[in-house]
Amino acid sequence: MNILHITTTDPAGAGFNLVRATNEHTKHRARILTTHPNVFGHPDDISTSYDFYDEFEALLLQADVLHFHKIDEDYEVVLPEQSTRKRTWQIKDFLTVGKKTKKIVYHIHGHPYERANYKENGDRLNTKNGRILASTPDLELLYLDACGVEWFPNCVPINDVRYLPRATNNKIMTQNGERYYFVGHAVSDPHLKNVKEVREVVEQIGKLHPIKYFQISGLKFDTAIKMKRHAHIIFDHIQGYYGLGSLEGLSMGKPVIAGMNDYCIARIHKFFGINDNPWQIARDKNGIRDSIVNLILNPELMIRVGEASRKFMEEVWSDKNIAGRLAGIYESL
Repeated sequence: MNILHITTTDPAGAGFNLVRATNEHTKHRARILTTHPNVFGHPDDISTSYDFYDEFEALLLQADVLHFHKIDEDYEVVLPEQSTRKRTWQIKDFLTVGKKTKKIVYHIHGHPYERANYKENGDRLNTKNGRILASTPDLELLYLDACGVEWFPNCVPINDVRYLPRATNNKIMTQNGERYYFVGHAVSDPHLKNVKEVREVVEQIGKLHPIKYFQISGLKFDTAIKMKRHAHIIFDHIQGYYGLGSLEGLSMGKPVIAGMNDYCIARIHKFFGINDNPWQIARDKNGIRDSIVNLILNPELMIRVGEASRKFMEEVWSDKNIAGRLAGIYESL
């Protein structure tokens, strides 16, 4: 099958990672197109910001499945002046080619619009003829009353060298000649990522122990992912669910702190058929503090937790496993 993913932007690489996993681990072939410029430096495919419209049309014609992220078939393509095609069209113009109608997947990712307008957006999706996926369990719960949504996990390429564990877990020397543990924190939205809370906690702990907080933001993807691998502990957020940054940290063999709620944990366990997971659960500032202090005062524990994180990604949440499950969805449409 030919699968075409279409999204507005892909700053965390969620769509691209699914495409990569599909191509590497299944018999199907996937491509991804973004309708906005890739300013994040994440690996990508083609973009309507440049003159790839002939390619876009060809991919639409060839696709068996259209997998939409933050966009749908009503999107209107307005061609630039330099394009060889002097007309506009909508994606839905390509839904039926000859006697064959394409299958559709709609994917909810938690964009601020998707959260703020979940009822309206869910009602709209429910009128369409496609499979509806949510990227995190909290979004599934949010949308359940409005549409037939189901959670489907994101993935990361666990055997890409950038996602492999460091060879050591030693404290890192800074410019003052002192060595510290570092809590790494990739931030898109300071409020949603609980920057204030974790920064205050680490600063307080740092008065007694050799630890520092560093925020990873405003960087190209390749630089950001390399910086994350230098951290000893990864903090995600305490919003009740996990982010793609959690999966990156687990793949790198690090302790990952996140404030997942009971629903999120239960869905993860049910989906994968497991009874435990390697996340360090912290739902408030006290929990963040306790988790960090417990790890840095017990270096051997920190290493064991990191090893469990990596093992979990290899044996449970691998990109190969996710690709196979996603292929099953495509094949069932």
